Amino acid sequence: MDVSRLRRRSLRAGIAVPLSVALLLLLALVYPGLALPGSTFEGSDGNLVVNTAGNTDWSNAPNRVRGDDVPSGTGDNAFGQGTKEDDENVSVVTGSIPPNKSDLTRFYVANEFANNSNYLYLAWERSNVLGSANMDFEINQKTQPNLTTTGPKTLNRTAGDLLITFDFTNGGGNPVLGLLKWVTSGPTSQCFSRNALPCWGNRVNLSAAGFAEGAVNTSTVDDPIAGVSLPGLTFGEAAVNLTAAGVFGSTCEAFASAFLKSRSSASFPAEVKDFVAPRPVSISNCGTITIHKITENGDSTFDYTTTGALTPATFSLSNGGTRTYSDVVAGSYSVTESAPPAGWTLKSLECTATGDGTSVTPSDATASITMAGGGTVDCTYTNHINLKPTIATKLSAESVTVGATVHDSATLHRQPAGCRHQDRHQRRRARLRPDHLQQRGDLLLAGRLQRRRQQRRGHQRLPERDPGRQQKPVRDKHRPEPDSQRRRDRQWADRRCGRHGRLQPVQPERRHLLGDARLHPDGGRHRERHLLHDQHDLHRQGRRHLALAGDLQRRRQQRKLDLAVRRGALHHRQRHVLAQVPLL
Repeated sequence: MDVSRLRRRSLRAGIAVPLSVALLLLLALVYPGLALPGSTFEGSDGNLVVNTAGNTDWSNAPNRVRGDDVPSGTGDNAFGQGTKEDDENVSVVTGSIPPNKSDLTRFYVANEFANNSNYLYLAWERSNVLGSANMDFEINQKTQPNLTTTGPKTLNRTAGDLLITFDFTNGGGNPVLGLLKWVTSGPTSQCFSRNALPCWGNRVNLSAAGFAEGAVNTSTVDDPIAGVSLPGLTFGEAAVNLTAAGVFGSTCEAFASAFLKSRSSASFPAEVKDFVAPRPVSISNCGTITIHKITENGDSTFDYTTTGALTPATFSLSNGGTRTYSDVVAGSYSVTESAPPAGWTLKSLECTATGDGTSVTPSDATASITMAGGGTVDCTYTNHINLKPTIATKLSAESVTVGATVHDSATLHRQPAGCRHQDRHQRRRARLRPDHLQQRGDLLLAGRLQRRRQQRRGHQRLPERDPGRQQKPVRDKHRPEPDSQRRRDRQWADRRCGRHGRLQPVQPERRHLLGDARLHPDGGRHRERHLLHDQHDLHRQGRRHLALAGDLQRRRQQRKLDLAVRRGALHHRQRHVLAQVPLL
């Protein structure tokens, strides 16, 4: 009884294992779009288009990079002189690829951060149909030299660079994916093939560990990116969980270059033949967080705190300041502005996030950040303070000539609205400043003298020198008198003092005296009265000169009249004498 039960259990167990394997194979055939756990990328369907809605494939791959080979033929480039994978010093030659070797045409690289893991997606294409393929994707931290030209080259390899192998035989099927890292120190037992450092380290079977999946097309597929049709066995793809494979951990890692090579056989030490030149990529488990500070109506210092093990955990910023965290491992973080200084308020917090899987949510004074590999977060805090402005004016000069143009300058000062007592004291000091009193007095005095001057210019006239002739108004020193007026002034002086002496003309002397009447900084009302008295003296002196000039003019006219009378009398006598002379 017990033996029969044991046999039945063994029979059921023996049937159950093949059934489970067959079920998995059936699911893979019915649902070819199944993706690597944690990723929505269809890396095992053997084509470039999406089969299941909501998934991604090469037609819409995240952060996709494309590399194209030189056209096939005699100008195609390849590695020569027996170059192998462990060689850093390589030689680039040109020539046709042998028909029994893979003639590469292009490759694709994509990556994303999803479900707390970094995923890497790879694809290759070739022009010839072969029953096997041995491809290697080299991913470096540094940029590589230009491999499109011939000659010796040195590859820029760094410890930790990646080499992902893609091998399949016997007409396709599921490829075997492997991972090797570049080793520069330690024992040579780390090397996979070469017995010397540096070398590619021991190979990890990603397919067996469940960290990767891949496929090769068994029928014709279309490449919507390049716009070509690919026969069977000319396209292969793979998806790798870099976090699960141990490439990315708690430290920041970044890769900047990727290129594709083909080996002549499945053996790792086999000769490397065709390649597609390196292309720049951005594959990283780190991101960048940048915080900016803007203040309005003033400046102050604002404090910030962070979470998520950012270093430093706290910092301070003033207007125009920036804090950048450049090596932020994928994870959750936050940045919070502490209580602002007195009188300041947080006006706005604006944030942007770029990169797949990276997001930021601003709330009040806190920015909550979810960082993915290669992501970038940029936040700007803007603070505001209310101000009550004050204005102060200052004249361009402390002394000014009467009638001259003056101007002043004004300065607007910012002052917190809450400091009213300070504002009141400032206004009181401004009223008591002596220079303000002086400036105000200068302006008042200049205005009064200017108005009186205009009145004199429009209404006061000189005494008439002869009847029926109107005198011109008094002229200002800025308006010179005509030459005829000056000539008459000199003639009047010559009449009185003779041609050996000179009498100063009336108007020039008056202009000179008025020009000396200036405003001085010791002023006030006493200065104004002093200038007005001087002006009255000038008026009296001018009237005396005008009276003298009139007297000279009248005497001149009288002499002319007497001369005319005498001439008339002489002419009359001559006519009388001639009348008495007898005619002969």
